[in-house]
Amino acid sequence: MQCLQRATVLLQQGNTLSRNLPCWIFETSTDSSAKPSLVSTLRSLKSHLNRSTHCLGIRAQSTERKFRHYCTTAVLHNGYQTKSEGSSNTFVVTTPIYYVNAAPHIGHLYTTFIADAIQRWERVRSARPVIFATGTDEHGLKVQQAAERKGLHPIDFCRDVATSFQELFDHGGVEYTDFIRTTEPRHEKAVCDIWNTLAARGHIYKGEYQGWYCISDEEFLTDAQITSVVDDSGEQSYVSTSSGNAVVRTCEENYMFRLSTFADDLRKWLETNPDVIWPRNRIEEVRQFLADDLPDLSVSRLRSALTWGIPVPNDKDNHTIYVWLDALTNYLTVGGYPNVVTPIDTHVIGKDILKFHAIYWPAFLMAAGLPLPRRLVVHGHWTVDRAKMSKSKGNVVDPTAMLDVYGPDPFRFFLLSEGRLHADCDFSEERVCVVINELANTLGNLQLRCTSKRICPAGAVPAKADTVLEAGDMAMVEAIENTCAVVPDLYSSANFGNGVEQVLRMLRKVNQYFDHNAPWVLSKTSDSDPVARARLNTVVYVSLEALRVAGMLLQPICPQIAGTLLDRLGVPPTPDTGHCNIRVPVRRATAGTLAFGVLDGERLAVDRTPLVPKAPPVTSDTP
Repeated sequence: MQCLQRATVLLQQGNTLSRNLPCWIFETSTDSSAKPSLVSTLRSLKSHLNRSTHCLGIRAQSTERKFRHYCTTAVLHNGYQTKSEGSSNTFVVTTPIYYVNAAPHIGHLYTTFIADAIQRWERVRSARPVIFATGTDEHGLKVQQAAERKGLHPIDFCRDVATSFQELFDHGGVEYTDFIRTTEPRHEKAVCDIWNTLAARGHIYKGEYQGWYCISDEEFLTDAQITSVVDDSGEQSYVSTSSGNAVVRTCEENYMFRLSTFADDLRKWLETNPDVIWPRNRIEEVRQFLADDLPDLSVSRLRSALTWGIPVPNDKDNHTIYVWLDALTNYLTVGGYPNVVTPIDTHVIGKDILKFHAIYWPAFLMAAGLPLPRRLVVHGHWTVDRAKMSKSKGNVVDPTAMLDVYGPDPFRFFLLSEGRLHADCDFSEERVCVVINELANTLGNLQLRCTSKRICPAGAVPAKADTVLEAGDMAMVEAIENTCAVVPDLYSSANFGNGVEQVLRMLRKVNQYFDHNAPWVLSKTSDSDPVARARLNTVVYVSLEALRVAGMLLQPICPQIAGTLLDRLGVPPTPDTGHCNIRVPVRRATAGTLAFGVLDGERLAVDRTPLVPKAPPVTSDTP
């Protein structure tokens, strides 16, 4: 109670806090029974409380990364959640937790940007509290071996790599609410609980596994899932058909999960939920997996082979829990399991781990009697010259270097606007420059032109007038209306690439509209000619309204740029005037009159700094 009273006092102190912090952040101990304590100072929060994020969940930064649980608005107002069922009103979006056997790459950043855009869009369109979880998968044979090669204890190796992921996401402006590491005590508790639940319900038994195992993929494979290959020296070996990674033959005592008994339930789940896997072309891949009989799944490894993992409850000396059961359970951990069960709205994953999330994960949840995820958003990979990125080919793109060269928001704009869910995307820095520079030309330059002293000498949005609209004005108004009608549906289906294209199409049209009407010419006689002044005001008002709509719709895509634009337009960050609501911009009382939008007399910022810096030319020295 004292924590809540202190939060109330702090929330009332200062205009910035009362306006921008509708939720509070708590730090929890590893003991789930302990009440969370209030973060004692605002030192870390202050730098993140800015209007450009317009985010309802705000993360505290700490070099020691102690902050593990984030209180939502509902928790702050209704008390701590201690019941076995979480609030179904909470929107939960997750990335996969990333394997720490190597440094982060551009694919990790792309996945995380998609999830971040989804949660930002949810915050824009609704008042639901949001959990956005990402993190690192730190157990398994690959991690154990990678640590040995580095001469480090696995926990030290994991900490270093996990920090590199956190630093990358922070550099990219990702507003996650939880960074989960599978080496945390809260996660081990969740994994042991789900194991005990599955065992108690009769879905786990001890048996013997004979077959193939892929160390790189941490995956058990059947004979039908491997391929024979011959290297340059004529040596024959076997690889996974799907990944191309080497496999080894193994025979060991394992605990097995009765996956085979869930084949019909999984098929029914897909049939009754046709949109559960998005885009829809991905659901056919899952149906192919289910076309053959599902074998039971090994869910443990002998500790003699794998020591770096969570021991099997009641058999800790002999068996380690299989890394995928361990890793997938993180989605329960971040929702408060086992004390709280919070349904997942959206998992964002790459296509290479679709089977684990569309077959293994729902089967585990069905077996445990837990709610299934509402949607899986599956994206393609980034390639270079149509080839998969790999260290051996020397074509791996360093995401940190890209953020340094182009800036977090511009590079984020590139990935989200060029990326597509249904197919792989090819990366080139030349294309990065083209995409960023188009945003600078269509959005940034228009903002500078519309707010120049020559065009807007009063430094304010022109007052709306009952001016008769010309055909060009009406066409521009319709373009704004259409954009507001189409983009929300595209964003809601995580189709950000096509959504951004709609916004850019509107911006291209408004630039043409602006050039055609030549407001710089109208401004020369606007002081003495009422007709010219009315015409100038109409052109500027319509152009600024298009910019306002673009700013609101680009918040999930390039939040810093969009926030700066809205600030410069004088759009205050309140739910009634744009930042948190997409309002239909055109409200014509009668056809042909100018009476729309929410801008009317707002002061325009005098900052002439380019909204979107032009991308530097690509040279041989570019990282």
